[in-house]
Amino acid sequence: FVLSNTTVSATDGTTDKITVSSTEGFVLDTPVVFTDPALSIGEETIGGIVTGKTYYIKYIYNSTTFSISETQGGTMMDLTSGTKSLTVCLALAAQFS
Repeated sequence: FVLSNTTVSATDGTTDKITVSSTEGFVLDTPVVFTDPALSIGEETIGGIVTGKTYYIKYIYNSTTFSISETQGGTMMDLTSGTKSLTVCLALAAQFS
């Protein structure tokens, strides 16, 4: 069950922020899953993000940037810088864990 999805365009290794087309509908600690049609689930993509793995929204900075943690309420994930188009889905974690 997908609640919402948006497109990722970049990750910033200095600030650990993820740039997306919109953070509308994002809520702190909501589970999110990143997908990339060019990769299989479990493969690493930009920022060190693993496709198909459940992450959690840590901070929402503005209408186009946010950060993630690997556990609900956990510390912000360290990212590497990169650019690529991905889809991030706000979803129920049970569907993708």
